[in-house]
Amino acid sequence: SRYEFTRVDLNRDGRREGLVLMQSPHQEWCMEYGCTLFIFQAQEEGFSFLSEISPIRGPMTVAEGSTNGWRDIIAYVSGRDRADARNVALAFDGRSYPQQPAFLPAATHAPAENEGVKIFP
Repeated sequence: SRYEFTRVDLNRDGRREGLVLMQSPHQEWCMEYGCTLFIFQAQEEGFSFLSEISPIRGPMTVAEGSTNGWRDIIAYVSGRDRADARNVALAFDGRSYPQQPAFLPAATHAPAENEGVKIFP
């Protein structure tokens, strides 16, 4: 499988979590509106699975703001209708990030151009 990955400290514990955005084979990991993103929590030794989010596509922003101690991830989602296109905030619920960003409401605040960490541009 082809993928992109990056590492960002999402929970501000000094360890950088692993974010893996799958790319192909397309029929395995992707659909019309994006692909699958896996998030792995960094441990002292290695990583543990945290979340699977789909469909999603870059670019995304890891915001400075956080929910339940984990940084929010701002992603752009688009549906069949242009009116459905919006930025959404993937907020940590205490156990994981939301699985399906398409069902989230529009984010009330989109990060400014220099705010947060841009990933998967």
